[in-house]
Amino acid sequence: MKLLFFDLETTGTLVNKHGIHQISGMVVIDGEVKETFNLHVQRADMENFKQGTVAKTLGIAIDDSKLHDALYDIEVCKAIYDKVCAHY
Repeated sequence: MKLLFFDLETTGTLVNKHGIHQISGMVVIDGEVKETFNLHVQRADMENFKQGTVAKTLGIAIDDSKLHDALYDIEVCKAIYDKVCAHY
């Protein structure tokens, strides 16, 4: 069985004002920890901290008509992760 445990730490509870400052997680496959991650996010000066805005700020092409489709959002999330983690 594949499991993903994750936690987000935010600067507050107002979605249009506050953002994520830490994303941590653990990938477990068949009871064995395969990978962990712990990212600290520096918030850029953006209009908001919505996924599409973050992706566009990072230079990732976004199809606005597909935003909020669960599978597309996961693809965007992975693209953000790949872009951010390329610096490490």
